[in-house]
Amino acid sequence: MIDRGERLLVYTGNTQKIDMRPVLKRILRDNVQGASIEILPDSVAPEKLVGWFEQVTAQVVVVSFHRVATGLNLSQFNNLVWYDYTSNTRLAEQGDGRIRRVNTADIHRAQFGEVRPVRYWYLTSSEVQALQLAYTLEKRMVAKLAEGETPDIDPAECSSSQSFSSLMTKALKEGNFNYTDPSSLLKKMTQHENARVRGDNKGEAPIKSNIIHLPITRPEPAPTPPSIAVIHCEDGREVTRDLPFGMYQTLLDAGALEFTLFGVYVRTPAPRRKYA
Repeated sequence: MIDRGERLLVYTGNTQKIDMRPVLKRILRDNVQGASIEILPDSVAPEKLVGWFEQVTAQVVVVSFHRVATGLNLSQFNNLVWYDYTSNTRLAEQGDGRIRRVNTADIHRAQFGEVRPVRYWYLTSSEVQALQLAYTLEKRMVAKLAEGETPDIDPAECSSSQSFSSLMTKALKEGNFNYTDPSSLLKKMTQHENARVRGDNKGEAPIKSNIIHLPITRPEPAPTPPSIAVIHCEDGREVTRDLPFGMYQTLLDAGALEFTLFGVYVRTPAPRRKYA
């Protein structure tokens, strides 16, 4: 790449707690002989980024993709390395698009006398990172299909040839759509997963229902008290007497009882006024 006179842009998102930019510069300097390397410093204001890139002539430039992933035309670089990829599909799409613009072909003709291919590298160091990368690439494919665009990502870059997005891309190319109800697919997938469970891990008797039927209990009628205490007013004094339940019920039905915080009082009927 360096021998062909091409330039390389290196993306990293680790620039705060652990700044990987000087580390990457040292690794590149030790392993790529004769390459000029430059780091985009944080001191460059956003409105001065365009001018900074116009002045920099280094063959390799290490930057934070959070600062340059949107709004810039970096077609002078036709090679891009993601040291650490982002799970944000929009940011990943914008970051890839910095070196693939509308006027990229014209810039390549001015630089190289021909249109050069735009190349991308996504670095991973473990199986987990490879799966995360494949998942993000697949999300980008599905997002483009949902928006009616043609995906620019090869399904082979994803983790499985049987992924949803690759099957959808194949159906779009062949014009063969075999729709299956999602509930039946879920049932089939569940049966397939259950078949992989070892026999000794299965329960002896499957639970047929998660509803527990409790016995119906009916409240017993409250016992009838033999007598109820009420308060009478006799000669200006309050006297408590026990009335049989039948008499108490008769007074209650006649509205002759008054319930207070201090007890049940028997109302004394007001004397009737005699009219001439």
